[in-house]
Amino acid sequence: MVYQTGVQAYSPYTRLSQIAYDGDTYGVYATNNLNVGYIARWRYSIAGQPTEWTPLTDAAGVYKTPLLVSLSHGAATAYDVGIETQIKLVRRNEDTIPSGNSLFAFDPLYARPMQTSAGATFYSANYRVTQVRAATVIVLKGGTCTTPDVTVNLPDVRASQFSGVGRTAARKDFELKFENCPLGFGGINYSFSPTTSVLDAANGVVALSGASTASGVGVQFMHSQNEPLQFGKAYQLGEYSPWWAGATPSRCRRGCTRPAPAWSPERQAVRLPSG
Repeated sequence: MVYQTGVQAYSPYTRLSQIAYDGDTYGVYATNNLNVGYIARWRYSIAGQPTEWTPLTDAAGVYKTPLLVSLSHGAATAYDVGIETQIKLVRRNEDTIPSGNSLFAFDPLYARPMQTSAGATFYSANYRVTQVRAATVIVLKGGTCTTPDVTVNLPDVRASQFSGVGRTAARKDFELKFENCPLGFGGINYSFSPTTSVLDAANGVVALSGASTASGVGVQFMHSQNEPLQFGKAYQLGEYSPWWAGATPSRCRRGCTRPAPAWSPERQAVRLPSG
C-alpha cells in the first residue's frame, strides 16, 4: 500500500512578525528576551528519502505540514524517521541590548510524524525535537581590538622632487597591528579618522599639523594595493579568526600552533595638494 508520510512542526511561542531569509519567508517567534526572537526550519527523512528545508511560518501551536513523501510498505512494516532542525536568533527592535544577558530555557520547535492513506490521516505523539537550555545563549555587545601607536618617520625630501600638483615623494611603508580582538564574531572592521583637516578626501590627503614649518604639501595615506584610504570607511580585517584573541589566519580550534598576529600594511607619502 502507498502512504503519504511526513513530519509536521510548530512553535509554541507567539509569532511576532515575518521576515524574508535565505530565499523563504519565516515567522519570527518570541523568546524571553524582548530584544531577541528566532526563526526556525526543519527537514526530515523517511525510510532513507530526504526532504528539503521547510520554514516555520504559522501561528503559535499551529502545525505546519511540509511536502509529503510517498512510501510503499506492507502492514506492520517498520521504517526510520529522522528530523533535523535549525534556529537563528533575530533582533526584534533597535533598542540597546544589555550585554551579558542570557536566554532562559525554551523549546523552539515541536514535531510529530504523520501518515495519510485512503482518505484517513494518522498522527503520532508530539516530540520536543529542539531545546535551548538556560544560560547556553548569552547576548554580548560588540568588542574591539587594540592597536599600538605607530610612529612613521618620513624621509627628507627636496622641493625639486615634486614635479607638479598632486605628485608624491618620500613614500614610507608602515604596518598596523591588531591585538586582543574579541572572540566569536563574524568579522572585525576598522576605519581611519584624521587628526588634521582633510585636503583631498578622494586621494586620502590630510594637512600637516600646526607645528609643521613646511607649507604647500600634505600627507597621503594609501593601502598596500596603492589605493588611497577613504577616511571613515569601514574596512574588513581579512585575517580575523573567531577562535583566537587576535587576528590570525588560523581556523583550527585545538591542538594547533598559533601563528603570529596579522598586520594591516599601509603607506604614507608626502603629496602636493591639488588646487
